[in-house]
Amino acid sequence: MEIRFPKWSKLINQTFIPLINNKSRVLICYGGRGCFVGSQEVILDGIVKSISEVIIGDVIPSYNEITQQTELKKVINTFKYDINEEVFKINLLNGGSIIVTSDHKFFYKNEWIEVKKIIQEYDGSLERSRRVSEHTSKISDKQLWELEVGDIESYEIISNIKEVYDIEVEDNHNFYLNTNNKPILVHNSSKSVFAAKKLIYRCLSERYFKCILIRSNYNTIKDSQYDQIKSEIDYMGLSDLFIFKLQPMEIILKANGNKFLCRGLGDKDDVKKLKSITDPTAAWIEEDLLTEDQFVTISTGLRTKKAEYIQMLMTINPEAEGNYQEAFIYKRFFEAHATEKSFTDTIIVPIEDEEIELSYTVHHSTYHDNRWITNEYKAELETEKTRNPYYYDVYVKGNWGNKVFGGLFWKKFQRGKNTCDVDYDSTLPLHISFDFNVNPFITITIWQIKDKKAYCIDEICSKTPNNTTAAACREFVYRYPSHNSGLFIYGDPSGKTQDTRSEKGWNDYRIIEQELEKYHPSTRVASMHPPIVMRGNFINTIFESGFNGIEIFVSETCPNLINDLMFLKEASDGTTFKEKVSKDGVTYEKYGHTSDSLAYMICEAFETDFDKFQNGKDDIKRIYGIRQNKVF
Repeated sequence: MEIRFPKWSKLINQTFIPLINNKSRVLICYGGRGCFVGSQEVILDGIVKSISEVIIGDVIPSYNEITQQTELKKVINTFKYDINEEVFKINLLNGGSIIVTSDHKFFYKNEWIEVKKIIQEYDGSLERSRRVSEHTSKISDKQLWELEVGDIESYEIISNIKEVYDIEVEDNHNFYLNTNNKPILVHNSSKSVFAAKKLIYRCLSERYFKCILIRSNYNTIKDSQYDQIKSEIDYMGLSDLFIFKLQPMEIILKANGNKFLCRGLGDKDDVKKLKSITDPTAAWIEEDLLTEDQFVTISTGLRTKKAEYIQMLMTINPEAEGNYQEAFIYKRFFEAHATEKSFTDTIIVPIEDEEIELSYTVHHSTYHDNRWITNEYKAELETEKTRNPYYYDVYVKGNWGNKVFGGLFWKKFQRGKNTCDVDYDSTLPLHISFDFNVNPFITITIWQIKDKKAYCIDEICSKTPNNTTAAACREFVYRYPSHNSGLFIYGDPSGKTQDTRSEKGWNDYRIIEQELEKYHPSTRVASMHPPIVMRGNFINTIFESGFNGIEIFVSETCPNLINDLMFLKEASDGTTFKEKVSKDGVTYEKYGHTSDSLAYMICEAFETDFDKFQNGKDDIKRIYGIRQNKVF
């Protein structure tokens, strides 16, 4: 069967064309995906909602590219993500504004132009009255979606944004934003479009082809890879060549039986069904980061002598729950190329009793490579640079980051709001707080307090063999050798008990006092642990809106504390659910140590405020520098 395939330049974005004939055993496409600030309005069926308020099941207008009609579709997923370069803030005549990087490209005068060039033209344009007259005299429906010189009122250069939202819509995978009462259509990432078209091409051009479409949840494949492939087949006018089945989900080429099958990874039965497929030639894994077991299961299953080549294709967003550097896919394919975005390499993978050399290609792309999204959508993405740098970094720029989930204990912590760049001030006292768990490390968080603003400026997380109280103290001395403005010690009350690791009569705080004697420290350790639920509510209130003027800020140089605040989960009784992991034969709690240290310090340093909070009062005034022993 011979089929004349359209020119690739008309089907996919230019960045992906070199990958069409790529035959690496593993091909990974990753990069940015667009999201919005919570206040961004989305058009629903008859109403407008902020995207943060959209829920699964909401009915939403969506554009069908085949029928070229807008139709109603359901929201099938919602996402919330926690996420620095000078940017343009462009103020528009209609009262709107766009914040965008200088190299961001807009569709302007029938070509893609960097915004800085549009600004240059604005600077050299005719008087404003002429711009206004041109703007009002030549508007078309299409131009309403474009940025023109005549749209610009003014611009400024700014250098300061950090929480964003996205939704997934069934079938069409697009939806409309409401921007100053104008609907703007936004689309999915282009890497999935490329993957679908490459696999369709293989299906049509190879004598034997059998591809498995894989996601963790089998039931989500219909609305992702299956519909993406079907949509692209329809778009190219090739529907008559295929059979589309839903029970089971398969897409079959009529001429020779080449096909796409669907499998999940959710449970043992799913994995068993995956392993039962004979002679597969390709697998497409969408969105999910595979575990090592899942990767081995798929990789070992891709074996056949019938194929021209075998390939595992992954289209992923570069983030993981917890520390992405611990994720298998990152460690296996990205760790050795940490400073590169796109690269080709080989790895040796032990499979059963043999070693297999795998060639792999990693390709990075962002919205700049997606010609099918509007300039307005791109502008919305760029506003995330100052609103939510983490989201901008992961979902706009396509850099690796850590995913944020619901069910968190520190539910009001926002990285964009509660972190900052802060330096040590030698004129202020230091407040240091201990958590004495030794695995994965012993913890000291280091604070300074100014005008009821508590700044965590540093953290010491000493791993074995330095995970002792004395060794952690010596590290503090090494970092702050000349400090002479006062030192206050906080921490876990259990450290007051005699420790069998030490000499008789000694405990952790005796060791601390001895090691830090030259600072003449004052100890502020409570007689008992502050109640977990109450201290969580107290500190969450401070994170959200402050309490009696108290604010908490964490330096970006404290990654362990930030990870705790982002990923520590809440148990069903409202306390902390401390997830346990094992490494090198040692079992320990993954999160919670550094944020416990935070809680000990905040609840004791602001003891009176904490008491008032527990009693339901917040009308107190506190004078600092006078009250007994509370000199900050």
